[in-house]
Amino acid sequence: ATRVEVDGGRLAVDDEGAGEAVLFVAGGLIVDSFVPLCAQPDVARGRRLLRPHRRGYGRTALPGPVSITRD
Repeated sequence: ATRVEVDGGRLAVDDEGAGEAVLFVAGGLIVDSFVPLCAQPDVARGRRLLRPHRRGYGRTALPGPVSITRD
């Protein structure tokens, strides 16, 4: 996983392929929920697939909670 600097530490991002970038944003608790989809040849072909790990999940050990708003 690639590491991206964010407030408070580093965010892990699975970064695969090359081409037009597609960002997958997990809405559930399963970190790797998009892995089967990204393994499909029609999805992966000609695209750069980015799957960030949310705070406190997967390889991102940043503490939470966090909110959508910033002061």
